[in-house]
Amino acid sequence: MSSTTVSKEINSMLTRTLKGTAIISIFTYLAIPLGYFIRVLYARVLTVEEFGLFYSILALLGFISIFNDFGLSQALAHFLPKYISKKQYGKAKAIVIYALSFQMGTAILIAFFLWFSAPYLATKFFRTNLAVILLRCFVAYFIAYNLTITLVNLFRGFQEEKFYGSFESLRLSAILLLSILTFIIPLKSIIYFALIWGLIPFLLACIYFVIFLKRHFEFIKTKPEFDLVIFKKIFKYALPVMIGTATSTILLRLDVILLTYLRDVSHVGYYSIATSIASAIVSVVSALSMFLLPYISANLNKKTLLSKYISLIFKAAFIFFLPITLIFFLFSKEAIIVLFSAKYLPAVHALMILSLFAIFGCFNSLLSSTIAGLGKPKIVMYATILGALANAVIDILLIPKFGASGAAIGTGTVWLTVTCIGLFYLKKSLRITIKPIFNYRTILAGVIFATSIFFLKKILSMNIYLEATLITAISFSIYFFLIDFFKVLKIKTAIHLFLNIIPHKQLLEKFKILNKRR
Repeated sequence: MSSTTVSKEINSMLTRTLKGTAIISIFTYLAIPLGYFIRVLYARVLTVEEFGLFYSILALLGFISIFNDFGLSQALAHFLPKYISKKQYGKAKAIVIYALSFQMGTAILIAFFLWFSAPYLATKFFRTNLAVILLRCFVAYFIAYNLTITLVNLFRGFQEEKFYGSFESLRLSAILLLSILTFIIPLKSIIYFALIWGLIPFLLACIYFVIFLKRHFEFIKTKPEFDLVIFKKIFKYALPVMIGTATSTILLRLDVILLTYLRDVSHVGYYSIATSIASAIVSVVSALSMFLLPYISANLNKKTLLSKYISLIFKAAFIFFLPITLIFFLFSKEAIIVLFSAKYLPAVHALMILSLFAIFGCFNSLLSSTIAGLGKPKIVMYATILGALANAVIDILLIPKFGASGAAIGTGTVWLTVTCIGLFYLKKSLRITIKPIFNYRTILAGVIFATSIFFLKKILSMNIYLEATLITAISFSIYFFLIDFFKVLKIKTAIHLFLNIIPHKQLLEKFKILNKRR
């Protein structure tokens, strides 16, 4: 393959990545405020006890769903595009049937358990009789949500971002709209809200199935090729995914448990504030991570191109996420005051630590999706377990003395551990060189960027919002000028790639036609 052909292929892959990521990003960032508005609405309508009970049950179901899913959602996202790209539709359909049968079978069993154990859980765990009827209402939600997620992952397997990316924002929009009805008709009941959460996934499952039927009727008609080898393959892939996800979930709880036990609940509050902001930084990369897994799986046969493609993606990720993490590090105090008020200022040091580590949090997410896309979820599982063990040791050593800041160092260590193991694996398997990704010229531009913010903060004294906006705009201009000047990334190339994902030529033509008519 000539260098010109390789260059065209890489440009095509990057354009496809930008387009797919942009679509997912729009829907992802739309879902964030929707979830927030639902919480605000329920907090105003329900009593404190009802509000706490509602989200406690959702948290319990979220934890149970890890074991119900068994990692099969990610297995679908990996194997479907792989077999579809090879036109092996019979095997692809067999995978869908295996995953759907297992997930729905376990979902129904868990639903039966929840229904009949509701009185016991209400008395012993939730300590309120209201939990009985609420748990039984959420049984419908649990079954419907699992069914919808499988359908959503079908679209993910076919790499149709607008359908799988829009699910969460559509679900939350519908829940919010039906919840707002409580202000029009007298339905301000926790039971009504629980029924809404169960009804919406059922409706979406019907809509998504009709859309899939219309778009992929030939796939539906295909005769499945059931094979014990395929069955073993998907479960061999799914098991490490489930263990890794369960470890991550337990890890999130461990920090809070140790903070509560070794310090006090005030440190839990400060740590929660710091992690909520740091999670927002890391979530910036979530759309790209969601896109990468099925896309890499579909292009596994292009190993040389894939190596160059992943290197470029990671290089670009470091360029764009470095200044974002530095912004939050340098504006930690302002971020806490604006978002949560000055009473949470003791969380500043924890947020500063997490902000510095957040660049590794971003790479953690990207590497997990990339390695899973390459068909090696065990690597992610081992890295996560190793990181979790390191986190536990650091927490026990540092929390007694440093509180929330000690827990932040533990979380940062997990991100760093997974990133190092992931990069080492990619270097070994795809011969990806680390040096071009963490380019010293990018780091130098980052240092100058941070220095400019530091001095501008000293010079300027104005309204907190105006000051932050002005400083950020000036500093980002300096940073991207340096990135272009140091020849790390040509801004013209980046703009050209961006223009390729929007129909700018068609828009210009329409604009010319409108002008002629005038």
